[in-house]
Order: sequence, then structure tokens, then C-alpha cells
Amino acid sequence: MAETQIRIDKNLICSHFKDLILSKERYVIAFGGRGSGKSKQFYIKYIYESFETKHFTLLYVNKEFSNIRDQQYLGFKNAIKDLGLTDYFKFYDGDYRIQNTLSKNWFIP
Repeated sequence: MAETQIRIDKNLICSHFKDLILSKERYVIAFGGRGSGKSKQFYIKYIYESFETKHFTLLYVNKEFSNIRDQQYLGFKNAIKDLGLTDYFKFYDGDYRIQNTLSKNWFIP
């Protein structure tokens, strides 16, 4: 696979969570109040990681399956749109899977 360079608009990254985006730690705990941007920063982090050549499958969960569509799936979809990367992703609206078509990596509910 030819190397593609993905750039993230600095305006989309909250300065409080800047280190989170590039973290390679196995476990990451983010603190912040409601509306602090935690979820958006995690979306950006995992979208960015999905472009790496290593195998990557992200399982995303919610206590109630109905909330997956309205929260995580739409959150990923909106973040991908905000990043201008929709050409690199395929969205499966029926079961809420997302595939990075360049790297063949997945986001699965």
C-alpha cells in the first residue's frame, strides 16, 4: 500500500487533549466535564490510527444498542466529515460498521 499522509486540522484538536491524539498507551483515561470534547478527541484519535498499516479493528460499545447509532456511529461519521476524510471511509448504515477503504481497517459496533 502506498503511503498516504493524513493531516489533522489543529483547530479540531482541543489543547487540553492534545497528548491524547498521539498517545500509543494501551489504556487512556480522559477527564473533562460534559461538553469538554473528550468524545470528539477520541474519534479523531482512532480515525487517525485507522490509517496505520498495522491491523486495526475498533470495537465500540454502548450499554444500549439503540444509542450506538445516535452517539458513537454518528460521532465517528461527523468527525470523519469534519476532518475531510469521507473519501477514505465506507459507512454501513444498516449495522453501523465503518471501514477505512484505504487501509481496510474497521470500526465495528
